[in-house]
Amino acid sequence: MKGFIARIVTILASRVLTRASQVVAFVVLARVLSPAGFGAYGVLTSAVFLAGQIGNLGLRQSAAFRIGSGRMQDGQAIGILLALWPILSIVCGGVILLTGGVSLSTLSGSGAQGAWGLSIATVVAVASVLLLTLLQGVFLGRGEMKAFALSDAGPRILQSVLVFLIAVVGLLTAETAIWSFAISFLLLAPIAIWLALRGASRVQVQLSTAPDMIRHGLLFAVSLFLITFQGRVGVFFLSGADGTAAAGQFFAAQRACEIFLELATAVGLVLFSDTARKGATKEGFEKARKTATTMALLFLVLGAGAAAVAGPAVNILLGPAYADAVGPFRILALGLAAAAYVRLMNSVVAGAGKPWISGGVVVVGLSVNILICLSPFLEPGQRAAVGFVAGNFVSMAIYGLIVSPRLGRSTPIEKPA
Repeated sequence: MKGFIARIVTILASRVLTRASQVVAFVVLARVLSPAGFGAYGVLTSAVFLAGQIGNLGLRQSAAFRIGSGRMQDGQAIGILLALWPILSIVCGGVILLTGGVSLSTLSGSGAQGAWGLSIATVVAVASVLLLTLLQGVFLGRGEMKAFALSDAGPRILQSVLVFLIAVVGLLTAETAIWSFAISFLLLAPIAIWLALRGASRVQVQLSTAPDMIRHGLLFAVSLFLITFQGRVGVFFLSGADGTAAAGQFFAAQRACEIFLELATAVGLVLFSDTARKGATKEGFEKARKTATTMALLFLVLGAGAAAVAGPAVNILLGPAYADAVGPFRILALGLAAAAYVRLMNSVVAGAGKPWISGGVVVVGLSVNILICLSPFLEPGQRAAVGFVAGNFVSMAIYGLIVSPRLGRSTPIEKPA
């Protein structure tokens, strides 16, 4: 139990440090870029992160599961991950450039030349995010929470510093903000490689193992992509329906609410690592269920408090230009309990090697989200917020039925006896 708490503290400390630094960058970006610029930045960076989730083809989760269960040596996993990384980066970068949710020329303030520069920055960002994502599978499989925390928090902290410095010298634009994003992940990449190789077994590139890893992990990738996409449906919807200014208002509200979810993220990552290494035992799953319930109750209180002070909080944090973000912020805050519960259960299911369960749950929640976004009721910003919250509550209810002790002695997530 002490080890479990210690790992939570390690991850939580990194996440708190990350979020504290990101709050500074978040406020600076929102105020300097305006809602339209911030919305464009949010759409592009969201697309990059989504590419990192689906583009790794589940190799991160597959590597973590195989290393943690002793089915593969870490050196074998590292060899496969590094060999496939360039190919995955080229494909994902190309897809974003061809089908990006926001035009790079719109983001650029210097015409075609600036658009080419942003194209390069986007490819660099995708490649760096993918590399860190893949190597995190090694850290999770070995239970190295400090290394994982550095690979996860390091780029975000570094970008916060860069954004602050660029703003101080008066050069912060949507273009330089994207470059700061790309460079921050790029600079952490060699450090992550060194941490992965340190103490690892002999690196072997056995590509014959890759298809089986992908078959095992692809459902993980799809599931995690859907989970991440569930959180960004509103941003893409508003960008297409009402423009980047409306997307910026919602993105600001959502990012502000996500500050409160770092505790759930930290606990979820530790539960994923534990489940991957120890297996989906009844005792472990019961602990996860109780932890998720406790987190939901905690965030119910936090969300109610945040919703009560939504107006002053948004005005102080972002300024009067984001007055339209108050309504979505209040709605999103009231949905924090469900979001925290779903985050934890998704992590446990992923660690248990049952992506079809989390994928099925998220598809239902995502469908609810999209249907509400497309409905003619409410204002677009409110639709995006209500859709996200409703989708999470539906997913929470389904997970509640799955893990309810009254439904039987075991769940589909536990290992068969």
